[in-house]
Amino acid sequence: MSGSTQEDRTRYLTNDDVYKQLRNEILTLRIQPGETLSENYVSDRFGISRTPVRAIFMRLSEDGLLELRGRKGTFASLIDLDMAEQILFMRIQVELAAMLFLARRPNRVIFRQLAHNLKVQQGLIDSNVDNFGWYRVDSAFHSLCMTHIRKQRLWKMIQDLDVHYARYRYLDYMATREEGVFQILRGEHVKLYECLMEGKQENLRHLLTAHLYGGFLRIGTRLTSEYQSFFTESSRTINEIILDVKTMLNETK
Repeated sequence: MSGSTQEDRTRYLTNDDVYKQLRNEILTLRIQPGETLSENYVSDRFGISRTPVRAIFMRLSEDGLLELRGRKGTFASLIDLDMAEQILFMRIQVELAAMLFLARRPNRVIFRQLAHNLKVQQGLIDSNVDNFGWYRVDSAFHSLCMTHIRKQRLWKMIQDLDVHYARYRYLDYMATREEGVFQILRGEHVKLYECLMEGKQENLRHLLTAHLYGGFLRIGTRLTSEYQSFFTESSRTINEIILDVKTMLNETK
């Protein structure tokens, strides 16, 4: 048979499938912050009527990923960088506690799992992985630590709050891929793993803080120039957020 047409590919998608695909495209920045998304476009693209499209848009709006502005249209929501940083601040406190626990109680099972994850990371780098594939294996490294100490429900709670930080992470991948961001992140994971293996609790705070906050410094001034239109206005400016991040990094040294 010849290659399938767009109609063939979308014919059997359920409304939930369409919701998940659009959600993924917004989270991964294939639909960029502020980009218009019309009912007619989605209806034509997926071969569904406008009534279920409206319901899908409502779900995405409830997720914080779409803004429904009445007659002005529907837009992918802007990233709240202030919220992303504050979620990240919470992540650091929670994950540091988990990693300190692991460093105090060495366990061969979790170390084998983390070592395997690092091998998978390298394999993905060697095969020129896409951003979504990296996001999954990167998140899995941190998830393993939380799950091992039976805090998987807390980890899920953090992930459920993660729509702004998730898109910020994808922006980091997109903006700094040519600078070897995946190799940098894997190298930081290796250092965290070695600290856990060797029980070096005193180094974990700086390593984890630098790892999770690193994207702010990698993207740097491009946050206020090339990508400024991606972000909402908040009580803290982008420059103030970056300054706060630098201060926290310096204090962990």
